[in-house]
Amino acid sequence: FRSTSDGTLFALTETVENKTGDLVKLNNDGTVEKIGETGIDGLMTALGFGPEDELYALDQETNALYELSTETGEAALLYDEFGEEFVRGGDLVVTEENDLIYVRSNGEVHSVDLNSLEEETVAVESLGSLPQDGRNYTSLFLIAGELYAADEMHDELYRFTDDASEAELVSRTSGPFYLGDGAS
Repeated sequence: FRSTSDGTLFALTETVENKTGDLVKLNNDGTVEKIGETGIDGLMTALGFGPEDELYALDQETNALYELSTETGEAALLYDEFGEEFVRGGDLVVTEENDLIYVRSNGEVHSVDLNSLEEETVAVESLGSLPQDGRNYTSLFLIAGELYAADEMHDELYRFTDDASEAELVSRTSGPFYLGDGAS
């Protein structure tokens, strides 16, 4: 689940029968409302809102970035030239400066300048790698300018700013951190 600035919760659902996936909204009364199909026959593994409540998704099958309509569920392609196997699990957040920060499940961290999507060259930058050694990063969240990434294999939480290789272990629990999204 991810929430808009007013606290409205959205999620993606996908079934064997419906690989295109649906965007759903969790209502205040606890009911789930289908917004609509994304129209993408893929595997959207990372979801996050931008500063103006734009909903972004990274898709592992199409290796692309989409913006999802919170009114219809429809996905609009924003960028599909990341290179082979760029999108692999993980999670994303979008900063106030409109930089999409993406942590792959293997701990590699990248920044995509969303303001450059209209330019001839999109700014995609490596921010280094979090500790690896069999870890599987499934959650990323942003609090007061600091990024936090959760590893589900070792039940660890790491904090970093602009260089993931300098990440600090801030918590090791008896766990578990399960698969799923963090929330900012």
